[in-house]
Amino acid sequence: MNSTIFRRFARRLSPCSAIAVLGLSGAVLFLAMVGVAPTPVAAEGDTPAAEACAYLQGRVPPAVIQSAMANPDRVFGYLQPTNPNLGPGPHNPLRRSLTLANPNLVWSAIANPVIFKAGCPRPEGMP
Repeated sequence: MNSTIFRRFARRLSPCSAIAVLGLSGAVLFLAMVGVAPTPVAAEGDTPAAEACAYLQGRVPPAVIQSAMANPDRVFGYLQPTNPNLGPGPHNPLRRSLTLANPNLVWSAIANPVIFKAGCPRPEGMP
């Protein structure tokens, strides 16, 4: 009886919804039935190094830059994909460049903090 009811609902639902229905019904192999691929995990020692953008010198206090480079995981954006809704790859690089949230404004710990982005932006008026 339960499998007949599930089949009726599964025809109307998307695969993501079918995962939830299968999970609620207590099925053990629901991930394999839908075909969800495992997320790739980087091996230890594969972590790319953080870098500070050159234009930060003289615009941000050296203590802030040193603190961010010493503990990059305490700064927003470190090693997150540019688009967090997609997996990392050649068209969605990881954020590992320390820069200002808005490079055209002066540094402020509250209004314009340092964050990590994918690549160093070029502020307006800089060659």
